[in-house]
Amino acid sequence: MQNNEANGPEARVSILSAIRRQPLAAQSLPSLNQLWIRYDDPAAQFAEVLQSVGGRCVPVDDVEHLGRELAEMPQYASAAQICSLVPGVARANVDLDAIDDPHLLETVDFAILPGEFAVAENGAVWVSDAGMKHRAIVFIAQHLALVVPAGAMVSNLHEAYERLSFSQPGFGVFISGPSKTADIEQSLVIGAHGPRSLTVFLLSAGSSLVATSLCEQTLYVKHRSRRHVSAGGNLLTYGGADQTSGVLQRTDIV
Repeated sequence: MQNNEANGPEARVSILSAIRRQPLAAQSLPSLNQLWIRYDDPAAQFAEVLQSVGGRCVPVDDVEHLGRELAEMPQYASAAQICSLVPGVARANVDLDAIDDPHLLETVDFAILPGEFAVAENGAVWVSDAGMKHRAIVFIAQHLALVVPAGAMVSNLHEAYERLSFSQPGFGVFISGPSKTADIEQSLVIGAHGPRSLTVFLLSAGSSLVATSLCEQTLYVKHRSRRHVSAGGNLLTYGGADQTSGVLQRTDIV
């Protein structure tokens, strides 16, 4: 009994008190004014990293070219329910605005959504809920395609964060590759919790397709539990933010 008490609440208080008594020298925060990694060919870097995390990058010239590339994808060709927020996709037959209950989206086979910009460092695309009635479509569709202006490419996450602001409610995520997990015995499983595939179409800067303006909507990122690990060792938390300040967080994996 005495041993149990020694290992109980009193022991906890004793250990924590001893830790608190240890003097710790003040440490200044690292400067963010540094020469962060940059790439001579950001698009090539983006495509390489995206492929390494299970995704695919396809450059397209215009919406007609996009349609041809989609038609060659087995996931799209066999899809019965297709949702698109990108103008000009002919086979889209699911209207998000006409649906009130997002649970009804569970049968969507393929979703085509605009991405605001891409990050070469880790193959991630920033997607917001601007013009999107149900953000669940990003996660619930069996297969996901993101259309990103080729000119909206940054080299690293530091540049990416500079493009974001969080002054009013909204939602946004960095998506890098399809859904995946390796929590069980470090065995990688693709499509464990969300889309089973991700294709990013880089739209030529000369295209007439109207894409979502970059960061027109100020965004407030909410907590979610789903996470992705990039090839660069960055833990990208879906909605990883402080709920009161709305400051997006990034955690480096040690």
